[in-house]
Amino acid sequence: MAMSNIKRVSITPPQQRSKNTIDQNMIEGDSLYVKLRLLNAENPAGIQIEEDGYLEIRHFDLVKAGLEIFDHTFALEYENDSSLFGSLGDLVNHNSIGLPLKDVLCRLFVTHQTGIFIAARK
Repeated sequence: MAMSNIKRVSITPPQQRSKNTIDQNMIEGDSLYVKLRLLNAENPAGIQIEEDGYLEIRHFDLVKAGLEIFDHTFALEYENDSSLFGSLGDLVNHNSIGLPLKDVLCRLFVTHQTGIFIAARK
């Protein structure tokens, strides 16, 4: 869902957004989730998705060069070994798996003071 919202914002000016835009984001986000689950399950290079169903950045590796959504194709660029990692469930993070969300956000703004996301049309 978050990825579909980020991509939609990059291609749709604010004055053209409506409730229908949000509905379309939900539908496209669900479709992207299903696609990523299938691709990762069927592809030998795919990475197993945990039982909780949450996607991680590495699950996008199979569509990194050409993510198709909203009739556009996007390339994704991200660090494979980021110092910013964790789960939105802070209880999970306290078991040495990741950082609590508050700590990740603090680290993000300390290390990325000039910007955190750049989206542009090509």
